[in-house]
Amino acid sequence: PMMNMITTNTFSQAPLASSAPLHDKFPVLIYSHGLGGTRSCYSTVGVELASYGYFVACPEHSDGSAAINILPDKTVILHRYVPNRAVIPPLQQRIPGGFTSTLIPEVQSRPMTQYELRNSQLEQRVDEMRFIADCLEHVNAGTGGELVPLPEYIQAKGRLDLSRLGAIGHSFGASTSIVTCNRDERFKACVCHDPWLFPMGAETIKSRIRVPTLLQLADTFDMLWPGEGRKVIDGFVLRSKEDKVDVCAMGITGTKHQNFSDFPLLAPDLTSALGVAGTEDPQVALETIHKCDLSFFDHHLNMADEPWSPGPWRCPPEIVPKVTMHEPGHWNEDQDDIRVGLFTNDHSYVPPNITDV
Repeated sequence: PMMNMITTNTFSQAPLASSAPLHDKFPVLIYSHGLGGTRSCYSTVGVELASYGYFVACPEHSDGSAAINILPDKTVILHRYVPNRAVIPPLQQRIPGGFTSTLIPEVQSRPMTQYELRNSQLEQRVDEMRFIADCLEHVNAGTGGELVPLPEYIQAKGRLDLSRLGAIGHSFGASTSIVTCNRDERFKACVCHDPWLFPMGAETIKSRIRVPTLLQLADTFDMLWPGEGRKVIDGFVLRSKEDKVDVCAMGITGTKHQNFSDFPLLAPDLTSALGVAGTEDPQVALETIHKCDLSFFDHHLNMADEPWSPGPWRCPPEIVPKVTMHEPGHWNEDQDDIRVGLFTNDHSYVPPNITDV
């Protein structure tokens, strides 16, 4: 009932805008939601980017990481609680449903580690992001048909500029976006909202970021993957400078992990009491985040439509007092000593190095 009272700055069954910012075409962004979230949890960021001329696609992942996912054939994929432990015993009652057979711990030949589960989900998420890009190519070519059954009022044939394609995501969705952009050359820019880097494999963690990437971090970023996440970020930024790829990391002052979603706007007192929202006013925090999103994508997807040879992105002057820019080596961590797969989200439990399990 409460959700029925929520309104957004959108219209049901609205046609695609008659004019677009670049030669009547819209640049495209694909947004990846976080663990336990849905496409609806990030309406604010989607609406904001769309209001500035971006075509924003928000898929709901079917790997079991969404709160719930309903496929076109009405198959329901549930999110099931996974024990906050490093190693998941193959117990039948552990996850009774909600994952594809390859991701259900009880069908494994041995106990599944948290890393194996999350990394497998990450791989499926990346495949889905790339599949969405495939679908949008069909939509743009007018060959979507049954593959992409869009409503008739969305007349998108020839209206999408997929040469200006970016990925954006929060938490699990941020790591999904990083891996997607590294693997698929169609993606030209990436924005990450407080990334959960634990699920990523060594080939990504120690890789060189391929596209311009903005990493926006909450004050509590270190809690997402204690001791290891900061090493990954330092490595990304340092290696990007060597390659002259614009990778920026910045802290958003007064925020916590859920400040990048709709929840603090919907229930500010509750999210504050639960400790998942920071001290900054939720509306102000999102305005800061969205201005950085928009400015970064505008810069690197060439929204100005001018002769294009972009240098490094610069944070908008009005935002500078609200953020902390992380220069290369900000944390002065050893990027060669990253314990890939070490599960440390359970602060009451010190797990073994599960890469050795």
